[in-house]
Amino acid sequence: DGTLTTREHIIITKDGNVRVKAMPSRPYQYFMYVETPKNVKLHQLYNHQAIPLVDSTPEFEAHRLYGSGLKQDGWTDEGMTNLDGKTLHMWTKRGPQGLNKTSRFNYTAVYRTCMYSDVWTFFTDSNDSRPVKLVGSNSICNKALRVTEYSNYRTLDEKLTVEDSIQVLYEMYGIKSRMLSVGEAQNVPKVCKDLLAAPYVCEAEREFFGDGQEVDWTPPGRMMRGATASQDIISYFDIAEGTAAYTFFHHQYDRRLLQLLKFEFPSNCNKT
Repeated sequence: DGTLTTREHIIITKDGNVRVKAMPSRPYQYFMYVETPKNVKLHQLYNHQAIPLVDSTPEFEAHRLYGSGLKQDGWTDEGMTNLDGKTLHMWTKRGPQGLNKTSRFNYTAVYRTCMYSDVWTFFTDSNDSRPVKLVGSNSICNKALRVTEYSNYRTLDEKLTVEDSIQVLYEMYGIKSRMLSVGEAQNVPKVCKDLLAAPYVCEAEREFFGDGQEVDWTPPGRMMRGATASQDIISYFDIAEGTAAYTFFHHQYDRRLLQLLKFEFPSNCNKT
C-alpha cells in the first residue's frame, strides 16, 4: 500500500488527445501518449529526443469526450455537492460489468481483485465549465484507487488537432529530433514496455540511472502561446541526493559481482 504521484500535461482536441506524463519511477524523462479513435502512439522524450515505443490500434473502442457532453457519454448527474469547501457538480459512471461476450473478458473477476476501479466520480465547477477532480474507486473493496486533480486548466482553440498539439508540445518540451526507431537514439534510458503501466521498473532501467548517466535537460520556463505564468510545462522527476529515489537508483551501483565457476572432472575420469 502507498501513494504514487504522477504529473500529466493533457491537450484535448477535436480528433483525440495528446498527453505528456512524468513518473517518479522514470526520472529525467517524459512519455508522450497520442490517442485517436483509430491509433495509439507512445514516445519517450529524453534529452531533446523523441523515441518511438508503441504504434498500434486501440485494443478496445475508445469512449472519450470529444465535445459530446457528460450525459451523452454515459455519466449520471448526481447534483451539487460540497467538496473541500467548494460547491461542485458531481457526476458518476460505472465501468463495464460481467463477461464481455465478444472478448470473453470477465470484468467482475478483475474488480474482485480490488486493483481496478469500477466506479468513477467526476467533479466539475458549478456550471460544468472546468474539471476539478476525478476519483476512480473499487466498490467491492470500498476503496479509492486513483485520484486526479486538475490544475492550470484553460480552453484552447476548438480547431486544434492532434498533429497541432504534438508540434506545440515538442516546442514546449524542447524536442529537437524525432527518431524513427529505438536504435537510433544515443545514451537513452532503456524502457521495459511491458512495465510501463506499472509503478516499478525493470533492473535494466534502474541500472541506467545507477551508473550516473542521467542528463538534467529540462527546458525551464516554457509555456504555451497565450498562457499565463502559472501554465508552464510540467517538470520531470529527478534523483536528488538524500532522497528515497537516490537510494533506490544508486543502490550498489558501483558494486560488480565477479562469479567464478569452478569446474571439476568426475573423480573416476582417466587422464590422457
